[in-house]
Amino acid sequence: MSTRRNPLAGVTMSSPDDEEKWKEAVCSTLTGEQLAGTARGGKVTLALEYPRGWGRDILDGEALGKELSGKLKKFIKSHGAQLQFIRQPGRAGQHYKTDDLRPVLYLSWSAGIGDVTQPVLERMRVEGPESLLELDLSQPGNTPGAVRVEHPVLLVCTHGRRDLCCAVWGRPLASDLSKEWPSDYVWETSHTKGHRFAPATMLLPGNYSYGRNAVNSANEILEHAQRGELWLQGNRGRGVWDSPGQVAELAVGRMLHDASESIPLAGLQVETPEEQPREKKRAIRVVHDATKNRQWTVELESRPSVMTKGSCGDKPKRVSSWVVLGIKEES
Repeated sequence: MSTRRNPLAGVTMSSPDDEEKWKEAVCSTLTGEQLAGTARGGKVTLALEYPRGWGRDILDGEALGKELSGKLKKFIKSHGAQLQFIRQPGRAGQHYKTDDLRPVLYLSWSAGIGDVTQPVLERMRVEGPESLLELDLSQPGNTPGAVRVEHPVLLVCTHGRRDLCCAVWGRPLASDLSKEWPSDYVWETSHTKGHRFAPATMLLPGNYSYGRNAVNSANEILEHAQRGELWLQGNRGRGVWDSPGQVAELAVGRMLHDASESIPLAGLQVETPEEQPREKKRAIRVVHDATKNRQWTVELESRPSVMTKGSCGDKPKRVSSWVVLGIKEES
């Protein structure tokens, strides 16, 4: 019988290739779908330690009950936030590791606050999920007990009840990373959107989503973030921008990389000019690098892409992707 921690348990494998065939059968097959522009949107992220029983959706009532789940949905929506459940990797993550049984909560202002565009991450302990309703999310520093976190945090989606791919691919990645990084750097997390790119990860506080991560590339994400630099491989975009904005930022980032220039982590800002193309499938985004006083205009177009599955068990359907038509640096 399969289990939440090991979805392969009880599945008979008659040859070394059977496990890979099984994964392909229940998971989305790898296609040529573009990663850029597929990040989950959100400018404020709450990541709450909740070791067990996530349900299919963390706020469907199975984990927290209908009443509390309903209240949290309204609270999160009113603040334009998103909620993630997190736990430490492996079986040990189903139990609190310290004598302090209060769960850990991360508060991430991924777009910064006001004129300060740099993202901010705070960490605190709370009495339980109901404590989220008492948070002041207007700006960092307003919640007693929250302390600033100066290092990146990588969330690895392992939400097998939502999409089996995330359990099959995400849990080994989280386990391997946990052996190389301090415990507060890497966490398993609930659904991050985009299971078809499993293993899927989210980097806080900038709210960058990544897909198809191997251990080496996931290590690079954290190592570059430690230096204040952006890692491009597998990058799906920064969730504070819309889809064409995500693609525009990454396109400028790749251009800088090709010119052997460093790419600042959460340092490129994206704006949507009032004047847009008349064609609905066209868009213009302006990308700024305030540190170097540089600016680029990026023209994009939405085009039909490949057939893919939106979730495990779904029928394949054709998706669209934003592609760059041109980049012009303003003098």
